[in-house]
Amino acid sequence: MSAALLLHWQLDDLAPGPLVTGSPAGPATGEVEGAPQVRADDRFGSCLVLGGGSDAVVSTVGVARPVTSMAWVRVPSMPSNSMAVVFGQGGHFVLWLHDDGRIVYQGSTVNGPFRQEAGPGTFTFDQWHHLAVTSRDSTARIVLDGVVVAEDVMPGPVQPSGERFALGRDPNSVSSHLALAAAHLRVYDGPRSVAEIARDMAADEALLASFVRTHPLTFELVNVDDQPVLYIDDAPGGQTLTLRVSNSSRQDLVLWSASGPTGPESHHLSVGFRQGVLAVDSRPALQVPGWELFVAGSTGWLRGPEGLTLPAGTSLDLPLSGLRADGVGGTRGSRVELGYRRVGYSGEPSELVGARHQVVEIVNHRGRPEVPLHLGFVGGDRVLSDGRTPRDLRVRVANLSREMPVPLAGADGTAPTELVLSFEVQGEQETRDWALTTAGTAGTVTLRVGGSVPGGWHVHREMLADRAQWTLIPEQDTTLPPGGCLELTLEEVQGLPDPGHAPVVLAYRNLPGFRDGQLSAEVERAPMVFSARHAGLGTAAPQARLHIVDDTGDAHGGSVIVGPTGQPNLRLGYDTGYSWIQSHGAAPLAINPVGNKVGIGTTAPPSPLTVQAVTDHLQLRREAQSGGAVVFLELYQDQTPAGVDVYPSIRFHHSHKFWHRIEGRPEGFAFKQGTSDELTGVTTGALTASTVTTPRLQADEVRGTRLAAGQSVLTAGSDHLQLRREAQTGGGVLFLELYQDQTPAGVDVYPSIRFHHSHKFWHRIEGRPEGFAFKQGGSDELSDVQAARGIFGALTVDGVTIGAHELRALLRLAAGQLEFDLYNVLQNEFAYAADFSPFDHDRRHVFTWRRKGERVSQGRWRIAFPS
Repeated sequence: MSAALLLHWQLDDLAPGPLVTGSPAGPATGEVEGAPQVRADDRFGSCLVLGGGSDAVVSTVGVARPVTSMAWVRVPSMPSNSMAVVFGQGGHFVLWLHDDGRIVYQGSTVNGPFRQEAGPGTFTFDQWHHLAVTSRDSTARIVLDGVVVAEDVMPGPVQPSGERFALGRDPNSVSSHLALAAAHLRVYDGPRSVAEIARDMAADEALLASFVRTHPLTFELVNVDDQPVLYIDDAPGGQTLTLRVSNSSRQDLVLWSASGPTGPESHHLSVGFRQGVLAVDSRPALQVPGWELFVAGSTGWLRGPEGLTLPAGTSLDLPLSGLRADGVGGTRGSRVELGYRRVGYSGEPSELVGARHQVVEIVNHRGRPEVPLHLGFVGGDRVLSDGRTPRDLRVRVANLSREMPVPLAGADGTAPTELVLSFEVQGEQETRDWALTTAGTAGTVTLRVGGSVPGGWHVHREMLADRAQWTLIPEQDTTLPPGGCLELTLEEVQGLPDPGHAPVVLAYRNLPGFRDGQLSAEVERAPMVFSARHAGLGTAAPQARLHIVDDTGDAHGGSVIVGPTGQPNLRLGYDTGYSWIQSHGAAPLAINPVGNKVGIGTTAPPSPLTVQAVTDHLQLRREAQSGGAVVFLELYQDQTPAGVDVYPSIRFHHSHKFWHRIEGRPEGFAFKQGTSDELTGVTTGALTASTVTTPRLQADEVRGTRLAAGQSVLTAGSDHLQLRREAQTGGGVLFLELYQDQTPAGVDVYPSIRFHHSHKFWHRIEGRPEGFAFKQGGSDELSDVQAARGIFGALTVDGVTIGAHELRALLRLAAGQLEFDLYNVLQNEFAYAADFSPFDHDRRHVFTWRRKGERVSQGRWRIAFPS
């Protein structure tokens, strides 16, 4: 049993309502949302164009069982990372289209939801495609141009909801609108095979050829400017409109004989206007040899010479004079019908009978030609020419008169005032330098109405093929007062990604006492926009005198480039987690090369470079994991004349408490106080050296390069680098860190500070796992350390470690206070001075105590008077 056709919208015309009517086989009616337009099309004769935004067609009643749905669609390129709905049924299924060409069919079955997808690139844009979805039992298919592009198993048979069917938006909500052209939408209550879908496709395309053959005549009704316009004016003789009849078929047409007087029963052509279009005193006339015109009411019948041939592809002009428009309805559009009969193809016996339609604009030309209105922009007339950054445009319509109000007729009258604000748009595969934005992004633009006009407004938005427009009609009679204004804000405008100019046009119709006309103001598409005091690049809302917003990127790019890219240049930019400044072209970055100070974390640096922070002031970091001699910090003094000595130094300064410095000298390092040459103490856990020379040494334990250009060079007469902390709280504060990233096993790098006097000496302090090493130049030879006092945990001299206990013994020895027991290692006995039986009056006996290893109280001795 074949599937029954539930719905067939040909989408080639709109009925009053507006409505989309169905074919006799599928008569369901569709309700139009927004402002879709019927447009001529080379493939289908005409089609329905939905502009996105709010445009859609929704069935007026529910559709019982849509198992197969199909339509011809042509979709312009979609915005990046977007998706929208082609068609669907509320509560049952939705067919999604993604910007990358994916087609997604998702819906419900008796056993739960399902989702089917045809991958990226399946659907191509700006071309006609026949798109169908169907299912049989538990198998779903997506069919594109008669070819299955996706076939998957569903959890079960589909479960239609009986809700309304929608074209161009999500059927479950008023959202996800899709801009598209559509023709021949069909819905069946059962599955359709690929062959059956192909037959529907062929029938759709054959309709155009059939229609052209049975409707060979097309026509235009135009004025002297070749425009379909009839003016409302007071010219006594009326106007002349030319009826241009064309043979659009591939065969010659011939006028047959028509007996009797020219009229409804005897004519070749008829021109019918709607009631109220032509003024009652219109006197239409036709003065073309061989042609007659009879007029009754709003219809004119024309009869031409029998046997007149109109070759294929040619036109016939018939001027109709004496036409006048009725001004009661004001400016408006009206349909004109051309009927034909007693016409046939040359050599064929069949009569051709039919009718075609065209819209003629009725335009008011009565009243004063100059209206005291001005159209301009407030707050800037620019949008960014990047195709993505939105900006609001405030369009102001001002009454320039100081005395005269401009009347505006309300919507409840016969000829309400219409203000139509519009701008051109650029479609896909088009180049329209005068367009403001693309057809795709125009759908996101909204209009906000404000100003000093009393009362409210009816606003109707339309997305036409080449422009976006808003029609404003006052709710009631009102005026634009003298000096007053109407402010129309176009919100979220994204300019074309090309610099240029685009007009914004305001057409005014039915202004009482004035002719219809229009005003325009140009918008500039530019890479920079301005506010009252600020300029923005990449942003429509600059927050500074110059505000730049760009894509994030590393130091190979740059939001700002100073200098030619083929030469040394400076670049600034930002990435996702940091901002940067970079010198390019293999050139160094110099900061204040001719003088002045640099501050980091401070606005008043006292030194050439001051880093001010609460903690962690400066870190010299190396990420590479390779080994080798690495200099982390170098204090470099250029060569000085003979007799002039400068000793590179590091100063440690605590405000109002102390300051010390480590000074690099030819003989090694000197630890000194403040700015004097007085040596200061050194306190450390351990000191390793070949020799230690110091006036004073205090310790718990005492143990005994090559020049490379740095990444940062500070040049000054003195006070090269100060790491400064203003906060007066205490605590452990890190002022300087030399950091080496983790290295592979067997690769060791020792962070170091080098003290270098050109052509005289250089030394370095090297951080090692066991502590600090003081070395000479670029070698591993140890250097001397000079200080007024050293405080250590231990002292190692030539491999011998002396701790605090040993040093205390030496101090008592030097003071004559060292006590000891005298032990005989052979006998394992301690010596003592006997306290009985003296040897004589002056001498005692000295014995050893025979109890092995036992100390004797009389066996305590002291070394006195050492020298």
